[in-house]
Amino acid sequence: MVSQTSNPWFWVYVALFLGAYGQECLEYILSGGSIQKWWNYQRAWMMRGISGFTFGLVEFLLKSIGISSFGFNVTSKVVEEEQSKRYQQGIFEFGVASPIFLPITTAAIINLVAFLSCIAQAWKQRSIEDVFIQMLLAGFGVVNCWPVYEGMVLRTDEGKMPTKITYISIILAWVLYLVSSFAL
Repeated sequence: MVSQTSNPWFWVYVALFLGAYGQECLEYILSGGSIQKWWNYQRAWMMRGISGFTFGLVEFLLKSIGISSFGFNVTSKVVEEEQSKRYQQGIFEFGVASPIFLPITTAAIINLVAFLSCIAQAWKQRSIEDVFIQMLLAGFGVVNCWPVYEGMVLRTDEGKMPTKITYISIILAWVLYLVSSFAL
């Protein structure tokens, strides 16, 4: 797929996308929120969507072939002082090894690899024209997944992403890459 950034209609879609995001941000700020809280809300919405759709699809497929669905364990809702402080600062909490983080972390890894691949391809071709749309979409994913990258690599507190989840997500991303390379 070759992007056509020289096509005027491309810029209409970019303007519509930015306008919709800008309008939602403005409405959020006018209702008393801050830009940081709006941005965290956007990220959380995307993360919930990735996890919810993935688990919904898996549950549907399992029920279709007659296998019982997932059961969720009730977790402790006790909030520690340090955890409360992170919440007040708008920092995402990943401290418990939960399967709900697998789709999020896998998508974050795939977005990062796609973005870096676009940069490498643009560097090799000495032109961004052919990969601009792919780079824009993957870059948007990378920016939205920044809390996940922080949780995987940069954080050292109790709210960081469990190492087990990170390793399983790397393996899942690699398997998805292999399957897609054979399919395409």
